[in-house]
Amino acid sequence: MGKVGRVVAGVVLIAGAIVAGAFGQGHLAIALGSMGLNIIYNEAFGMRGLVERQSRVLGNVSDPNNYVPLIYGETRVGATMADVRVDTFSKENKRLVLVPSFCVGSQDLGDVEGIQKIYFDEVVAWDNSVGVRFPYNTAIDDTTDVTQTNHLKVTVHEGSATQLVDPDLVALFFAKGWTTLSRGRGVCCAVLFLWANEDVYPNGIPRVNALIRGQRCFDPRTSTTIYTTNPAIIIRDFLTSPLYGFNVATADLVDQTFIDMANHCDDLVSKPGGGTQKRFEANGWVDTSRTLTSNLADLATSCRAQVFETGGKWHIHIRRALAVSGLKIDKDNTVEGSWKFFLPGSRDVPNVMRATYIDPGQDYRPDTVQWPEAGAANAALINDNNFESRFAIDLPYTDNRVRAQQT
Repeated sequence: MGKVGRVVAGVVLIAGAIVAGAFGQGHLAIALGSMGLNIIYNEAFGMRGLVERQSRVLGNVSDPNNYVPLIYGETRVGATMADVRVDTFSKENKRLVLVPSFCVGSQDLGDVEGIQKIYFDEVVAWDNSVGVRFPYNTAIDDTTDVTQTNHLKVTVHEGSATQLVDPDLVALFFAKGWTTLSRGRGVCCAVLFLWANEDVYPNGIPRVNALIRGQRCFDPRTSTTIYTTNPAIIIRDFLTSPLYGFNVATADLVDQTFIDMANHCDDLVSKPGGGTQKRFEANGWVDTSRTLTSNLADLATSCRAQVFETGGKWHIHIRRALAVSGLKIDKDNTVEGSWKFFLPGSRDVPNVMRATYIDPGQDYRPDTVQWPEAGAANAALINDNNFESRFAIDLPYTDNRVRAQQT
């Protein structure tokens, strides 16, 4: 199990309060169950695949003891609601306060790179360039309210170990338990003030998602801590983190292997139809309720890496084309009787390969790519008398179709 542990009251924010009143008028008095908050994810990601994995992370969970994910690169996640309550002093109980937590802060104790967008259901409600979007940026019907002027107010706290309590929450709910110690340190979260209006919120309480650029990682090539999508640098971060990783001392890394493989990942390769892209990138979330070895194995799929420890030192290796060595195996450099021959089974020589990856164009839901494509000529299948032997792989940190085919 990862070392992050669960999000608990006092560490993230405050235990989820029971909604004290209806959200505005009767037409918006919606039970929390209607927004999916009763779905508690107790089972770790296992053999159910990426469909199950993504449906879990894109949902909303009401349990403040739920595990929060770790994000590498850029991806979209749902929210663990640290608090949900109605401000009973607002006009006609119209102010609903949501405090969604999204992910763990960076290993360097600073913020993640940043929340890029916040979604209500499938609609962008806020982004970091223009702020609150229409119709949420329209004026409320109470010009005397001192907390908000529009139907949505957003404040983001992006996971620093020194971040302070949200002043609006203290001002509104100090007497109800939201103290200056409810700071959410080390967790990327937001404070959302919604003002009831059936034209703005026709579905009632929305499902909250966020598009986030995650961890800032140390890059040994430049000796700087940066936001990165480079798989080798990300894997290095996971190995060295004492919070969510293996807590490997940097002295126990063979850093040259990470430097070499990071450069290999950054190489530009041609795309079908023209243009280039980096050979490998990693964009996704780490399920901190799972074992460290399981998460490391998943991260390695982003670049076909082998990560191993030998002689007390950690290495990373990615199979790649190199110059021919000129080595010739013959009787002069082999020992008699040292050869063993194995006939591969059908799993070792598949004639159809299928990869499942995350597609940002489909709201970060899984899609599949197959090689050879269905209907295309397949000499291997013909050689096997048209008996299909399929090999399938999940790529939870790959969000690009061409790269999924390449992997």
